[in-house]
Amino acid sequence: MLLRYWLMVSTIMMSMTGSCDCDAADMIELQLRYQVETEIHSGCFHRLQRQEQWKPGETAIIVCDVWDLHHCLNAVRRVGEFGARLDAVLKDARRRGITVIHSPSDCMEAYTNHPGRQRAIDAPKADFVPYECNEWCSIIPAEERAVYPIDQSDGGEDDDPAEHAEWAA
Repeated sequence: MLLRYWLMVSTIMMSMTGSCDCDAADMIELQLRYQVETEIHSGCFHRLQRQEQWKPGETAIIVCDVWDLHHCLNAVRRVGEFGARLDAVLKDARRRGITVIHSPSDCMEAYTNHPGRQRAIDAPKADFVPYECNEWCSIIPAEERAVYPIDQSDGGEDDDPAEHAEWAA
């Protein structure tokens, strides 16, 4: 989950072009990067990019599973590495009129009375919502088939056991 999130955020952070004193009606210039499989089921992909302009009022950044504490020390370290940059990007996005949606997945109860959650509930509804959005999905088959840089069999825990025990104590 963190890997998917980090790839999405790093793309957004690299795509947002500098800071401007424009108002929310101005377009945002983005360089979108994506991959297309060279042949069906080949496992080989072309890396492509294209320029686009998006209206800030019709754009959102979804921040998935960023926490202030985690059961994995190395996960906490990774968030620490990009947290300050993420905060700067989100502040700039809000200034430009982009909606920022925090999506904490399994810990929504902690945000029951948070004003940000109420803003999300009150936000305008999309004209089209894919039917899958009404169902909870903690397993995405395409991601389950992926090869990750760390062993996912234990939930992605990549701490040194002795260091983790000392940190947890």
